[in-house]
Amino acid sequence: EKRGIDPKKIQTIHYGVDLEKYNLVNGKDKRAELGFAKDDFIVGTVARLNVQKGHTYLIDAAPQIVEKFPKVKFVFVGDGPLRNQLEQKVTSLNLKDHFHFLGFREDVTEIVNTFDVFTLPSLFEGLPNVILEAMACARPIVATAVDGTPEAIIDSESGLLVPPENPDSLVESLTQLLSNEELRHKLAKNARKRVEDHFSNEQQLRKFNE
Repeated sequence: EKRGIDPKKIQTIHYGVDLEKYNLVNGKDKRAELGFAKDDFIVGTVARLNVQKGHTYLIDAAPQIVEKFPKVKFVFVGDGPLRNQLEQKVTSLNLKDHFHFLGFREDVTEIVNTFDVFTLPSLFEGLPNVILEAMACARPIVATAVDGTPEAIIDSESGLLVPPENPDSLVESLTQLLSNEELRHKLAKNARKRVEDHFSNEQQLRKFNE
């Protein structure tokens, strides 16, 4: 826009995902290793614990979700400057039994494959790699509709998009997914297909070669 370049001469080349690395994996053994029961609902995110990633809004949403789904567990993979503050907030809401702060991990892909729902409540993003990776793992996703995220997720088709800084919307969408196995399966299947069709390494290389 600043340089007056013809939009027809511009092509967006998104990140590519190594589909083999994020191939479909049964997370049953990792769930057991992490201490989760078979009937637990695991809602997880992978993100640095800072303001941008919006963890605090997920914690705000948690009491209503726990009330409806007493077996739900929230898993935070990643570390950062807000860890103590977030842990204190969880404690103040009497939710310690429902939140697991795993810190920095080397086995992130295996952990993501244990999630029943992946969520990313960010306030802003580029095009978050972690969303593409969760899609490649065929996870149903609830994410905020910020910046590049809607380029990856088509709302209600390959995931659910919600407004940022809005715990009530997180409650609504997460409750919808946790109560509907058929919807979770549909979104997961479509998420994997969308990554295969539009965000694989092969697609990225093809666009560079065009």
